[in-house]
Amino acid sequence: MQDELAEFHQHLGTIPPPVLPLPTPPPPPAVPPVISLVPKHPQQEQHLQHQQHPQHSQTTPLRLPQPQLSPYDRHSLAIPISDSLRVRTGKTFLWLRGSEPEADSIGCVEVLATVCSTILMFLTLPISIFLCFKVVQEYERAVIFRLGRLRSGGARGPGVFFVLPCIDNYCKVDLRTVSFDVPPQEVLTRDSVTVSVDAVVYYRIRDPLNAVVQVANYSHSTRLLAATTLRNVLGTRNLSELLTEREAISHSMQVTLDEATDPWGVQVERVEIKDVSLPDSLQRSMAAEAE
Repeated sequence: MQDELAEFHQHLGTIPPPVLPLPTPPPPPAVPPVISLVPKHPQQEQHLQHQQHPQHSQTTPLRLPQPQLSPYDRHSLAIPISDSLRVRTGKTFLWLRGSEPEADSIGCVEVLATVCSTILMFLTLPISIFLCFKVVQEYERAVIFRLGRLRSGGARGPGVFFVLPCIDNYCKVDLRTVSFDVPPQEVLTRDSVTVSVDAVVYYRIRDPLNAVVQVANYSHSTRLLAATTLRNVLGTRNLSELLTEREAISHSMQVTLDEATDPWGVQVERVEIKDVSLPDSLQRSMAAEAE
Protein backbone atom coordinates (compact mmCIF):
# COMPACT_ATOMS: atom_id res chain seq x y z
CA MET A 1 0.00 0.00 0.00
CA GLN A 2 2.83 2.42 0.85
CA ASP A 3 4.68 1.56 -2.41
CA GLU A 4 1.60 2.46 -4.47
CA LEU A 5 1.28 5.85 -2.69
CA ALA A 6 4.96 6.59 -3.35
CA GLU A 7 4.60 5.90 -7.08
CA PHE A 8 1.49 8.10 -7.19
CA HIS A 9 3.25 11.09 -5.55
CA GLN A 10 6.32 10.62 -7.77
CA HIS A 11 4.09 10.72 -10.82
CA LEU A 12 2.48 13.95 -9.66
CA GLY A 13 5.74 15.47 -8.43
CA THR A 14 4.52 15.96 -4.88
CA ILE A 15 6.14 15.04 -1.59
CA PRO A 16 4.38 12.27 0.21
CA PRO A 17 3.46 12.92 3.86
CA PRO A 18 5.49 11.09 6.46
CA VAL A 19 4.09 7.81 7.56
CA LEU A 20 3.60 7.73 11.30
CA PRO A 21 3.80 4.39 13.11
CA LEU A 22 0.61 3.11 14.60
CA PRO A 23 0.46 3.46 18.36
CA THR A 24 0.84 0.21 20.27
CA PRO A 25 -1.99 -0.55 22.68
CA PRO A 26 -1.08 -0.38 26.38
CA PRO A 27 -0.63 -3.70 28.20
CA PRO A 28 -3.66 -4.93 30.14
CA PRO A 29 -3.57 -4.19 33.86
CA ALA A 30 -2.41 -6.99 36.15
CA VAL A 31 -5.30 -8.84 37.72
CA PRO A 32 -4.72 -9.73 41.40
CA PRO A 33 -5.16 -13.38 42.31
CA VAL A 34 -8.62 -14.30 43.46
CA ILE A 35 -8.68 -15.66 47.02
CA SER A 36 -11.52 -18.10 47.54
CA LEU A 37 -13.32 -17.75 50.86
CA VAL A 38 -14.94 -21.18 50.50
CA PRO A 39 -12.92 -23.80 52.41
CA LYS A 40 -11.58 -26.54 50.25
CA HIS A 41 -12.34 -30.16 50.91
CA PRO A 42 -9.32 -32.15 52.09
CA GLN A 43 -9.61 -34.48 49.09
CA GLN A 44 -9.73 -31.52 46.65
CA GLU A 45 -6.75 -29.88 48.32
CA GLN A 46 -4.82 -33.15 48.17
CA HIS A 47 -5.73 -33.47 44.47
CA LEU A 48 -4.44 -29.94 43.74
CA GLN A 49 -1.20 -30.61 45.57
CA HIS A 50 -0.82 -33.80 43.57
CA GLN A 51 -1.21 -31.81 40.31
CA GLN A 52 1.21 -29.07 41.41
CA HIS A 53 3.84 -31.46 42.74
CA PRO A 54 3.51 -34.70 40.81
CA GLN A 55 7.02 -35.79 41.70
CA HIS A 56 6.09 -36.26 45.37
CA SER A 57 3.31 -38.73 44.53
CA GLN A 58 5.76 -41.03 42.78
CA THR A 59 8.00 -41.47 45.80
CA THR A 60 7.54 -44.74 47.66
CA PRO A 61 7.30 -44.66 51.46
CA LEU A 62 10.16 -46.02 53.48
CA ARG A 63 9.32 -49.41 54.94
CA LEU A 64 11.11 -50.33 58.12
CA PRO A 65 11.79 -54.00 58.81
CA GLN A 66 9.30 -55.45 61.26
CA PRO A 67 10.77 -57.27 64.26
CA GLN A 68 10.10 -60.96 64.54
CA LEU A 69 7.98 -61.51 67.68
CA SER A 70 7.62 -64.80 69.44
CA PRO A 71 4.16 -66.03 70.56
CA TYR A 72 5.09 -65.10 74.14
CA ASP A 73 5.94 -61.51 73.12
CA ARG A 74 2.71 -61.18 71.15
CA HIS A 75 0.74 -62.43 74.14
CA SER A 76 2.51 -59.95 76.45
CA LEU A 77 1.88 -57.03 74.05
CA ALA A 78 -1.79 -57.89 73.60
CA ILE A 79 -4.25 -55.35 74.98
CA PRO A 80 -6.72 -57.02 77.38
CA ILE A 81 -10.40 -56.39 76.76
CA SER A 82 -12.40 -55.18 79.72
CA ASP A 83 -14.86 -57.56 81.28
CA SER A 84 -17.62 -55.04 80.97
CA LEU A 85 -17.35 -54.78 77.16
CA ARG A 86 -20.73 -55.07 75.46
CA VAL A 87 -21.60 -55.44 71.81
CA ARG A 88 -24.81 -53.93 70.52
CA THR A 89 -26.75 -55.83 67.88
CA GLY A 90 -30.00 -54.14 66.95
CA LYS A 91 -31.98 -53.63 70.13
CA THR A 92 -30.21 -56.25 72.23
CA PHE A 93 -27.00 -56.07 74.23
CA LEU A 94 -24.61 -58.99 74.51
CA TRP A 95 -22.28 -58.85 77.54
CA LEU A 96 -18.87 -60.57 77.40
CA ARG A 97 -17.40 -62.40 80.42
CA GLY A 98 -19.81 -61.98 83.32
CA SER A 99 -23.44 -62.42 84.23
CA GLU A 100 -26.04 -60.68 82.05
CA PRO A 101 -27.39 -57.52 83.68
CA GLU A 102 -31.02 -56.93 84.42
CA ALA A 103 -32.91 -55.53 81.45
CA ASP A 104 -33.53 -51.79 81.41
CA SER A 105 -37.16 -52.08 80.46
CA ILE A 106 -39.72 -54.31 82.19
CA GLY A 107 -42.07 -56.31 80.01
CA CYS A 108 -45.81 -55.81 80.05
CA VAL A 109 -46.39 -59.31 81.42
CA GLU A 110 -44.04 -58.67 84.33
CA VAL A 111 -45.72 -55.34 85.12
CA LEU A 112 -49.16 -56.95 85.01
CA ALA A 113 -48.04 -59.84 87.23
CA THR A 114 -46.44 -57.46 89.72
CA VAL A 115 -49.60 -55.32 89.92
CA CYS A 116 -51.85 -58.36 90.38
CA SER A 117 -49.58 -59.81 93.06
CA THR A 118 -49.50 -56.49 94.91
CA ILE A 119 -53.30 -56.21 94.82
CA LEU A 120 -53.63 -59.79 96.05
CA MET A 121 -51.21 -59.06 98.87
CA PHE A 122 -53.30 -56.11 100.10
CA LEU A 123 -56.56 -58.02 99.75
CA THR A 124 -55.30 -60.90 101.88
CA LEU A 125 -53.82 -58.81 104.70
CA PRO A 126 -52.77 -59.70 107.39
CA ILE A 127 -52.32 -63.31 106.23
CA SER A 128 -50.04 -62.25 103.37
CA ILE A 129 -47.54 -60.76 105.82
CA PHE A 130 -46.34 -64.27 106.68
CA LEU A 131 -45.81 -64.95 102.97
CA CYS A 132 -44.09 -61.66 102.09
CA PHE A 133 -41.49 -61.35 104.84
CA LYS A 134 -38.77 -63.98 105.12
CA VAL A 135 -35.82 -64.35 107.49
CA VAL A 136 -32.30 -65.62 106.84
CA GLN A 137 -29.71 -66.33 109.50
CA GLU A 138 -26.36 -64.61 109.99
CA TYR A 139 -24.55 -67.39 108.10
CA GLU A 140 -27.06 -67.48 105.22
CA ARG A 141 -27.87 -65.39 102.16
CA ALA A 142 -30.99 -65.40 99.97
CA VAL A 143 -30.86 -65.16 96.16
CA ILE A 144 -34.22 -63.89 94.84
CA PHE A 145 -35.72 -64.53 91.39
CA ARG A 146 -38.76 -62.70 90.04
CA LEU A 147 -40.51 -64.55 87.23
CA GLY A 148 -37.28 -66.44 86.55
CA ARG A 149 -35.10 -63.32 86.40
CA LEU A 150 -32.41 -62.60 88.96
CA ARG A 151 -33.31 -59.50 90.93
CA SER A 152 -30.88 -56.63 91.22
CA GLY A 153 -29.29 -55.66 94.50
CA GLY A 154 -27.38 -58.86 95.16
CA ALA A 155 -28.12 -61.50 97.76
CA ARG A 156 -30.34 -60.55 100.72
CA GLY A 157 -29.45 -61.07 104.32
CA PRO A 158 -28.85 -61.50 107.09
CA GLY A 159 -32.19 -60.53 108.61
CA VAL A 160 -35.62 -59.88 107.11
CA PHE A 161 -36.27 -59.40 103.39
CA PHE A 162 -39.42 -58.87 101.34
CA VAL A 163 -40.80 -61.01 98.50
CA LEU A 164 -43.99 -60.81 96.49
CA PRO A 165 -46.08 -63.98 96.67
CA CYS A 166 -46.74 -65.97 93.49
CA ILE A 167 -44.04 -64.24 91.41
CA ASP A 168 -40.94 -64.33 93.66
CA ASN A 169 -38.98 -67.37 94.75
CA TYR A 170 -35.68 -67.49 96.58
CA CYS A 171 -32.84 -69.86 97.32
CA LYS A 172 -30.88 -69.92 100.59
CA VAL A 173 -27.10 -70.35 100.47
CA ASP A 174 -25.06 -71.39 103.51
CA LEU A 175 -21.82 -69.40 103.87
CA ARG A 176 -20.22 -71.62 106.52
CA THR A 177 -17.17 -73.74 105.79
CA VAL A 178 -18.05 -77.24 104.60
CA SER A 179 -15.76 -80.27 104.62
CA PHE A 180 -16.06 -83.55 102.76
CA ASP A 181 -13.95 -86.66 102.27
CA VAL A 182 -12.58 -87.50 98.86
CA PRO A 183 -13.08 -91.25 98.29
CA PRO A 184 -9.88 -93.32 97.97
CA GLN A 185 -8.45 -92.84 94.50
CA GLU A 186 -6.25 -95.36 92.71
CA VAL A 187 -3.39 -93.25 91.37
CA LEU A 188 -0.47 -94.26 89.16
CA THR A 189 2.57 -92.21 90.18
CA ARG A 190 5.24 -90.95 87.83
CA ASP A 191 7.52 -93.89 88.67
CA SER A 192 4.73 -96.38 87.76
CA VAL A 193 3.60 -97.31 91.27
CA THR A 194 -0.10 -97.73 91.98
CA VAL A 195 -1.20 -96.22 95.30
CA SER A 196 -4.54 -95.49 96.93
CA VAL A 197 -4.91 -91.95 98.30
CA ASP A 198 -7.80 -90.22 100.07
CA ALA A 199 -8.07 -86.59 101.17
CA VAL A 200 -10.25 -84.02 102.95
CA VAL A 201 -11.35 -80.75 101.31
CA TYR A 202 -12.60 -77.62 103.12
CA TYR A 203 -14.51 -75.02 101.13
CA ARG A 204 -17.03 -72.22 101.58
CA ILE A 205 -19.27 -70.07 99.40
CA ARG A 206 -17.67 -66.73 98.53
CA ASP A 207 -20.26 -65.42 96.03
CA PRO A 208 -23.85 -66.65 96.59
CA LEU A 209 -25.07 -65.34 93.22
CA ASN A 210 -22.54 -67.31 91.16
CA ALA A 211 -23.03 -70.38 93.35
CA VAL A 212 -26.72 -70.43 92.36
CA VAL A 213 -26.59 -69.13 88.77
CA GLN A 214 -23.30 -70.44 87.33
CA VAL A 215 -23.52 -74.10 88.42
CA ALA A 216 -26.43 -76.47 88.98
CA ASN A 217 -25.13 -78.07 92.20
CA TYR A 218 -21.98 -76.48 93.57
CA SER A 219 -21.50 -79.11 96.30
CA HIS A 220 -21.69 -82.12 93.98
CA SER A 221 -19.58 -80.40 91.31
CA THR A 222 -16.87 -79.51 93.84
CA ARG A 223 -16.71 -83.12 95.06
CA LEU A 224 -16.26 -84.50 91.54
CA LEU A 225 -13.67 -81.88 90.69
CA ALA A 226 -11.72 -82.61 93.89
CA ALA A 227 -11.41 -86.29 93.01
CA THR A 228 -10.22 -85.47 89.49
CA THR A 229 -7.73 -82.89 90.73
CA LEU A 230 -6.33 -85.35 93.28
CA ARG A 231 -5.58 -87.90 90.56
CA ASN A 232 -4.06 -85.30 88.23
CA VAL A 233 -1.77 -83.77 90.85
CA LEU A 234 -0.54 -87.06 92.30
CA GLY A 235 0.09 -88.47 88.83
CA THR A 236 2.94 -85.99 88.36
CA ARG A 237 4.79 -87.04 91.56
CA ASN A 238 7.06 -89.90 92.49
CA LEU A 239 6.32 -92.27 95.34
CA SER A 240 9.10 -90.78 97.45
CA GLU A 241 7.68 -87.27 96.96
CA LEU A 242 4.22 -88.53 97.82
CA LEU A 243 5.46 -89.94 101.13
CA THR A 244 7.71 -87.03 102.16
CA GLU A 245 6.10 -83.90 100.65
CA ARG A 246 2.47 -84.17 101.66
CA GLU A 247 2.14 -80.50 102.62
CA ALA A 248 3.49 -79.24 99.29
CA ILE A 249 1.22 -81.62 97.38
CA SER A 250 -1.78 -80.53 99.47
CA HIS A 251 -1.02 -76.86 98.80
CA SER A 252 -0.64 -77.48 95.06
CA MET A 253 -3.97 -79.30 95.01
CA GLN A 254 -5.66 -76.49 96.97
CA VAL A 255 -4.44 -73.82 94.53
CA THR A 256 -5.50 -75.83 91.48
CA LEU A 257 -8.92 -76.64 92.90
CA ASP A 258 -9.52 -73.05 94.04
CA GLU A 259 -8.78 -71.66 90.57
CA ALA A 260 -11.17 -74.17 88.99
CA THR A 261 -14.06 -73.40 91.37
CA ASP A 262 -13.62 -69.62 91.41
CA PRO A 263 -16.21 -69.01 88.59
CA TRP A 264 -18.76 -70.90 90.72
CA GLY A 265 -18.29 -68.57 93.69
CA VAL A 266 -16.65 -71.38 95.71
CA GLN A 267 -13.43 -70.80 97.66
CA VAL A 268 -11.36 -73.85 98.57
CA GLU A 269 -9.68 -73.03 101.87
CA ARG A 270 -7.69 -76.18 102.58
CA VAL A 271 -6.86 -79.65 101.28
CA GLU A 272 -5.31 -82.40 103.38
CA ILE A 273 -4.09 -85.82 102.27
CA LYS A 274 -5.28 -88.32 104.86
CA ASP A 275 -3.77 -91.65 103.97
CA VAL A 276 -1.55 -93.21 101.31
CA SER A 277 -2.04 -96.97 100.91
CA LEU A 278 0.75 -98.91 99.20
CA PRO A 279 0.33 -102.32 97.53
CA ASP A 280 0.97 -105.36 99.74
CA SER A 281 3.94 -106.51 97.68
CA LEU A 282 5.56 -103.10 97.97
CA GLN A 283 4.95 -103.00 101.70
CA ARG A 284 6.60 -106.41 102.17
CA SER A 285 9.62 -105.38 100.12
CA MET A 286 10.01 -102.14 102.06
CA ALA A 287 9.73 -104.03 105.35
CA ALA A 288 12.37 -106.48 104.21
CA GLU A 289 14.74 -103.65 103.29
CA ALA A 290 14.16 -102.02 106.67
CA GLU A 291 15.14 -105.25 108.46
